[in-house]
Amino acid sequence: MPGVDADGLDHLVALQRRAGRHWRIGGVKFFMDGTVEGGTAWLERPDCHGQGTDAFWPDPAAYTHAVHHLDRAGVRTATHAIGDAAVRHVLDTVELLGADRPGARHRHRIEHIETVPDSQLPRFARLGVAASMQPTHTTTPAPTTPTPGPSGSVRNAPAGPGAAATCGTPAPSWSSARTGRSHTTTPARSWPPPGCAAPRATRTRSRSPPTRP
Repeated sequence: MPGVDADGLDHLVALQRRAGRHWRIGGVKFFMDGTVEGGTAWLERPDCHGQGTDAFWPDPAAYTHAVHHLDRAGVRTATHAIGDAAVRHVLDTVELLGADRPGARHRHRIEHIETVPDSQLPRFARLGVAASMQPTHTTTPAPTTPTPGPSGSVRNAPAGPGAAATCGTPAPSWSSARTGRSHTTTPARSWPPPGCAAPRATRTRSRSPPTRP
């Protein structure tokens, strides 16, 4: 949580050693912002109500320090970031870590990513940041969250593994009641995105139900 000090971060590092027969602790999750429709996402520009301009961490630099502290200890992180400013800040944070850290690639991921400018997409692959998105936010034809962006429009991040770096998806426009701007959302049944390999279907053998005496 915002305000965690060095002792708190060291405690999170120490927790990574905890494990049981079928479980183990293997990472720390952060929240960079909230939701667009609730006015709590961190956007590059405010929505039509003048909201969405603040991060969940009052001092975003403190978030960066916390991630760097954990990264030095080899701890993986996942950050909830919906707004385009939040996504950008997380990518900036990872970029500041440098590319020469042993074993650091793919140590961090960003979750949700409901809105991100096209200019930010190549950074995911370059920095080794995994893009983790909710299926309901990227494959439904109806809008789930209004997402304002540059020039009055935005495209949801492409769906699918590696899509943020390699694949694009056509997206129909829709109008947001909250922002008053036109937006786009990934259409249903667009998996896999153009240029991506479709997963192979696995044939399973049907089994007869057991007979009872």
